[in-house]
Amino acid sequence: MPSCAHWLVWRCGFDMVTAREKVRVARKLADLPLIRKKVRIGELSYSKVRAITRVAEPDTEQDWVEAGLEHTAAQLERQVRACRQSCRLNEPGAALDAWKHRYFECRT
Repeated sequence: MPSCAHWLVWRCGFDMVTAREKVRVARKLADLPLIRKKVRIGELSYSKVRAITRVAEPDTEQDWVEAGLEHTAAQLERQVRACRQSCRLNEPGAALDAWKHRYFECRT
């Protein structure tokens, strides 16, 4: 098989996007022991973990676990989206690029 995702497609019947997402989450969990523990004992659902692993790092893991325990998966998705957007704007030159690509459209 070319990749783990291809094996999941073949063996489990997932579509390729779902298989890649499951592989991404599994690989990220290797670096996040607290989240891995909470999933194992059933305190965090896969939907919450999928969202959290997009932004969690070992130094911010505890904060995201607390958020995961307090919020629904949909609320976590919104928080993660906002976090990723703010991180993108904090990158050097990103705010200038966003400013350059803004536009206004008016139709009558």
